[in-house]
Amino acid sequence: MTASRPRIVPNLANRFFWEGAERGALMVLRCEVCGFRAHPSPDRCPRCAARALAPERLSGRGTVYSFTIVRRAFHPGFADDLPYVLALVSLPEQAGLRMVSRVINTAPEAVCIGLEVEAVFVPADGFGLALFQPVQAEAPQ
Repeated sequence: MTASRPRIVPNLANRFFWEGAERGALMVLRCEVCGFRAHPSPDRCPRCAARALAPERLSGRGTVYSFTIVRRAFHPGFADDLPYVLALVSLPEQAGLRMVSRVINTAPEAVCIGLEVEAVFVPADGFGLALFQPVQAEAPQ
């Protein structure tokens, strides 16, 4: 029997992220005063301290900034997934905007810094998980 995974428990500050992922959208907060994007969700803008933050949909593309291959389950619910890649993904919408997630649909040894990835969304607990996979090569025309 496989152990259950920790449950997603959204709060008022991050519910938009989980609900966006359920709809297939990668979301972050953007300051309505200065335009700065922030993730994870702050209660005010890290640049200008304004509280006027609104969800914004991103392209869902990015590049692997850093990563590790997880070979030991730190929670029994993830034991069946070993090994897996945990990555810090740079998002192109803003310099320094990064998100921690998993890279799936490729061998862990194929992941490298600079790998172009795209978001894929997986249902979980009535919400969605935003994971990443290598960008699929476009078919020649």
